[in-house]
Amino acid sequence: FIEKFVRDNCMENCLYAVRSSSNIEDSGDHSYAGMFETKLGVGKGELTQTILEVMDISGNKRLDEFSKVVGKGSDIKVSVLVQRMVNSDVSGICFTINPADNNREEIVIEAGLGIGELLVQNLVTPDCYTINKSSLEIKDKKVVAQHRKLVLDKPPKEEHIFVYTQKLADQKIIELARQAREIEKMSSRPMDI
Repeated sequence: FIEKFVRDNCMENCLYAVRSSSNIEDSGDHSYAGMFETKLGVGKGELTQTILEVMDISGNKRLDEFSKVVGKGSDIKVSVLVQRMVNSDVSGICFTINPADNNREEIVIEAGLGIGELLVQNLVTPDCYTINKSSLEIKDKKVVAQHRKLVLDKPPKEEHIFVYTQKLADQKIIELARQAREIEKMSSRPMDI
């Protein structure tokens, strides 16, 4: 099945992200951040093997230990997402409640240059924009210097940079906040996007 999927749906000249998705991941109670595998910059020729590796959670001691601590059983199922990668100018994370103080009236967007993997691993400090959820007014902006970024390659490569400018224009911040508000409304709960 996996070989047929790769043969029929993936292109030779593209790079892919292979990401896990689990029945216990990112619930309202526990995020399981960093417990499952992600492989970036995978070519078509390596996709089948990479998918199998990402699906295989046997021997994942961190996952076993965390599952025991939070009281989850051993009924963990793993699926895999295969996404064509793009060479992002800016990437980031959007929270539909403020993660610092659980303020439900604020949306927080964190943004950095390049592919977002350094940001989600806390290896770069992102800009942070706080938006009023009702009015979509930008309440606060913290712009920081960025010293490195990831660019699309096989595997993604790190470039050393020095940029001290706002990563997202105000218009983009407001549009992302509007979309995040709609996603939260459709999901009927706060979202981490």
